[in-house]
Amino acid sequence: MFDDPLILCLLLFFVFSGGFIDAFGGGGGAIIIPSMLTLGVPPHFALGTNTIFATVGSWGIINYIRNKAVVWSALGLLIVFGALGGWAGARFVVAIPEETLGQIFAILMPVMACFLLFREFIMAERSASYSGNGLWLRKTLIGFFSGFYSTIFPPGAGVIKVLLLKNFLGLAYLRSIATAKIFGMVIDFVALVTFAFYGKVLWGLAALLVVIYGAGNYVGSHIVLNIPDKFIRIALFVIVMALSVSLFFKYY
Repeated sequence: MFDDPLILCLLLFFVFSGGFIDAFGGGGGAIIIPSMLTLGVPPHFALGTNTIFATVGSWGIINYIRNKAVVWSALGLLIVFGALGGWAGARFVVAIPEETLGQIFAILMPVMACFLLFREFIMAERSASYSGNGLWLRKTLIGFFSGFYSTIFPPGAGVIKVLLLKNFLGLAYLRSIATAKIFGMVIDFVALVTFAFYGKVLWGLAALLVVIYGAGNYVGSHIVLNIPDKFIRIALFVIVMALSVSLFFKYY
């Protein structure tokens, strides 16, 4: 598919950048998916291939586990209903025509870029705590919504999972990142199996991308505390908006 070395190098650059950004709480998919679409990967295959290196490429989670940042007690319901949502989302999205799906991404990407830039203002701080009678319901809803949404529209889904855990379960920011990565990997795996069943995964391309994504994620996880979040959000916004313009001209 990528006979031009320059096109392949561009894709590798975007995938490394996506892995790097994901180590800061998510948002890497907002670079990876539109870059794949812009460089010629059909939408269903872009989504399916994204799940394989998203599943096995988050090597940076090792650092969070070592630092005991994962809230293991929260993962039961999140994993079960996240997996169910991922399966439902994958089955839903493969029924959408390729051209229509590309047009949807072209419209929604600028919206996601603005969300990622202003996420701290859009999702105001809440006083939720990791306790109470509604805790199981909050976990259930967060799990299913995260699974369904992140499968049909991965860009920015990692950020949304982190914000949901932070604002509705009351987890600290770094604990939200670590916990979201664990059940996010389960969601991606279930989605991967579903996309593979429908033949929507480019296995050869994914084998290369998983190494590049994992390298970016690992590098980012080592310097997550040394780069201001504002700088990451502005850089992400500029890249995503540039890709969004390219997508618009491609599908309209």
